[in-house]
Amino acid sequence: MDQDRQIRFIIPPFFLFASLLVGRYLSCGSLPEFLKADSGKEIVALLAATAVITIPLGYLISTISVFILRLLARLFREPTYEAVVTDHVLKRIWSLIKHDGEEMRRSMLYATTTFDHEILSDGVHMWLLRRWNSFNISVHSAVALTIALAVAPLFSIQLTRYWWLSTLGFVALFLNAAFTAWREVMTMIEFQSHRPQEHSSSENEKNKRKPPTLDGGFGSDAKD
Repeated sequence: MDQDRQIRFIIPPFFLFASLLVGRYLSCGSLPEFLKADSGKEIVALLAATAVITIPLGYLISTISVFILRLLARLFREPTYEAVVTDHVLKRIWSLIKHDGEEMRRSMLYATTTFDHEILSDGVHMWLLRRWNSFNISVHSAVALTIALAVAPLFSIQLTRYWWLSTLGFVALFLNAAFTAWREVMTMIEFQSHRPQEHSSSENEKNKRKPPTLDGGFGSDAKD
């Protein structure tokens, strides 16, 4: 598993655990008993248990997030949320990747992924990748905080007014950050599609780009 994907799986569970602990403290005035470890052995066991559950929980949160995003894409009649460009931009990308097949919107993700990995320079690719990671982490964190509210009754945690209002505030901040990052990625793709192909080719030769991998950039969420 690549480092970027590990970060996506680690950060959201942190917000989930932190939110539940804050909710427990606000409703009961104390933390759970299992957190009150007295010996070094108990502390090590607690840390080990947390490490074991974090990645699987992060994967579950990611799966739920991707499912919601795909539902939203269907709601807006888009083939995918990972690449949403106009027909004019798609036509430009299609010509740049030199594909012999018929241009179709259902192939938008594959065309945009090819454009990102094979045509764009390393610098632009990394710029897109950083913002795409920011988008995923923000969405997954917002979903994690929402899950914390949903599962609170299972842990006998009352939904105090201050807790759920502050949680909704953080969810709004994460969603705003996610939308901003997503819009910047799509705008950059459109901007790059209008650049001359000769310039892109010379940049790739200059940077001596390595063969593209499957991880990172567009199309990587399918494996989350």
